[in-house]
Order: sequence, then structure tokens, then C-alpha cells
Amino acid sequence: MRSQDRVALYELADKLYLLQDFTADRDALSRALTRGKQYVPTAFYPSQTAPRDMDAHTMDAMHAIADRLAKVPGRKNMIWLSTGFPPDAGLGKMALNAVEITDKIAKTLGDADFPLFSMNALGLMAGGGEAAHDSGGGGGGRGAVSGGNFATPAQSDGNYGGAFMCPIAPGRLPQVGDFNYTKDLSDMSGGRAYENTNDLAGSIRNVIDDSASTYILSYYPDHNKWNGEFREIKVKVDRPGLSGLEIRARKGYYAIADTTTAQQRDAQKLIDAIRSPLETTDLGFDVQADGVDVAGVRQLKVKISIDANQLRFQQENGRSSDSLSETWAEFNDEGEQVGQITKTIDLSRPENEYTQLLKDGFTFSKTLVLAKDAAEVRLILTDAGNGAIGSVIIPLARLFAAPTGVVQPPAKQ
Repeated sequence: MRSQDRVALYELADKLYLLQDFTADRDALSRALTRGKQYVPTAFYPSQTAPRDMDAHTMDAMHAIADRLAKVPGRKNMIWLSTGFPPDAGLGKMALNAVEITDKIAKTLGDADFPLFSMNALGLMAGGGEAAHDSGGGGGGRGAVSGGNFATPAQSDGNYGGAFMCPIAPGRLPQVGDFNYTKDLSDMSGGRAYENTNDLAGSIRNVIDDSASTYILSYYPDHNKWNGEFREIKVKVDRPGLSGLEIRARKGYYAIADTTTAQQRDAQKLIDAIRSPLETTDLGFDVQADGVDVAGVRQLKVKISIDANQLRFQQENGRSSDSLSETWAEFNDEGEQVGQITKTIDLSRPENEYTQLLKDGFTFSKTLVLAKDAAEVRLILTDAGNGAIGSVIIPLARLFAAPTGVVQPPAKQ
């Protein structure tokens, strides 16, 4: 990781676990990896049992991650560490319906600007197509990553957990061909696959570096056929004399008409701002925050200042009217939301006070009683006049000392 990287950790076992939402905190990620170890034995796909269920389980997880992060602004990379999909018993390949699901999920990932970079957890391969036991590449439960890192698999002492076996239940070892379907999924979504290497960390770094510079290409469709069908897009680069160029881009989009109302869009913008690990800057404001402890209860005292010239007032009968919506959202150290408060601030003023408001700006104070396990607070302000949204993320660790007797584990290097 580098200082500018924001990483979220997911793990797929009996269900999809969010171990840690987006953060740049190495200690938080290290603790998340430790928590993830308890879920590894819960994925049970011994030998050839229920491979079709495994396929659907995996696709549902990818869809859930893509759907959750589709509204987060900017490019996201999902790095998926696994041994691939097991071939369908008796057929030697995935069933047709699984192939169709794979195709749909790949397009969904592309539509969310969320390319899949898959990595074969088996590492270097021996000549027989099985993982070499001395290669260090044995896999545990599936690790899913969004934002540029991954959940490390647990070594299983020869009994590969991989995609479809519990580490404590011996069974069929993963084969080279199991990874082919994952490779196809990566290619269709605009990503790529890495295999036959033990340098997983180097591969991950390569993915992050590869997306350091991106181009945004856009166009306006004129087909006027908003029937929900998938519309393919092809991107070509005309660079004579230069070889080795690779294009990684989404393969198309679903032609679905936007029928949401302005009120629904505003509501969705607020939800997106609450969930986003990045601050929203459409509406700028300053926050001064102090943490206090009152009888063992943490409180956050804040002072917010905003330039009123950014706001859109409505003038009527010698009075200027507008309002601000303030939303406070609290999250624990695993990225789960643990509290939310929303209130409206009336900014309506007579004409003479309105002129002074534009000159001096608007300042207000707030005291927030924090949830016991809150680790981060996000303040979102929304102007009712123009719909502009701004947010500030306040990490509580900077304002409160760690509880007595609590020792934070060191970050893994």
C-alpha cells in the first residue's frame, strides 16, 4: 500500500463478509485480516460436491460487491484471489446457465466501472497441473478485494481450501483448468488475470500501478432503444509503430432509460455521499472538531462554517429562503454504519440579514453523542436550493486516546 491507496477487504466463505470498508489505515486492515481467519473453515465444497451452487454463490458475491460500490466515484479495482471455479461434475465444464450468469456478472462489473483482476491462489504449477506443495501458493478461503488489495488466503498444510474445499476436509485438489472461467470473467469485465506466479504482492502492485493513469471516454447513444439489452462497446487505439499496447475497458452497457425523479436522485446522492469512502466536494465548508469524554461517554464538539455564496436562495416578498440538511453518519472500525442523525437548518432571512449572511458566511455548532463503537464520523451537508452536497470524514482515533489496556496490533509489513 501507498499513502494514497484506499483499500476495502471482503471474504467469501459461507456468505460474503465485509472485513473492512475503504481505508488507508494499515492497522485497521491488519486487524481485518485477523478477523477473516475465523471464517475460512466455513466454506465447505468437498471434492465435486455442488459445483453449480459454488458458481452461483460466487457470482452473487461479485454482484453484491459491484452493486454496493457502483456509486462510489472514480475507478475501482476488484482483485479476486481464488483457485477458480470447479468444473461441473460429469460435464467437465460449467453448465450453460452458469456461463450465462458469468456473462451477466461480467457486464455488471463493467457497468459499475469495476474491472475484475483475478489471481490464481495456487501460485506456481507443477507439471501435472496441480499446485506445487513447496511453492508457497496454497489457498484458503476465497479473498475478494475492492480498491486495490486482497484478503490473504490461509495456508492449509496441503489440503487446499481454494474455491470449493474446506481446509479441514481433504478432497480433489484444484486443477489448472479451474481458473479458465475466472480468466474469462476478468477479460469480459475489462480486467485481466494473473496465474502461475507466487508473487501475489507484486501482481497486486502491478494492478494498482496499471490504473494510475486512466482515460475517460464518453458518447451519447442515438439508438433510442432503451429496452434493457446489453450494448457492446469497442475501444481501439491508433498508435502506429508502438507494440505491446493493451486496452482494458468495459465491454458495453445495459440500455436502461433513466426514469428516476429529481427527488429520488437527490435521495440517492445523499445515500452515495454517506457510503462513499471519499469526501464529496460540490459544497465546500470548514469543520473544527474536538473530542471530549463526559463520564465515560464520548462526545464530538464541532464548529461548521460555510460560505453562503455557494447556496441558492429564493427571493420572495422581501425575504430570502433556503435550508441546509445536515446528516451525521457513524461507522465502526469494520466500516459498518452504527448511527445516523439528519436535521434541517432553516437559513431564511429578511433582505438586510441576507446581505450580511453573504458577507459573513454561516457558522453553527453541534455536540454529537457518539455510539460506543464509532470509529469514524461523516458529516454531509446538502443545500436544498441547488442540491449541492459536501461531506467531511472525521476519524475519531485522532481525537480520542485509545482505551486503557488496549494494545493495537502492529501493521503487517
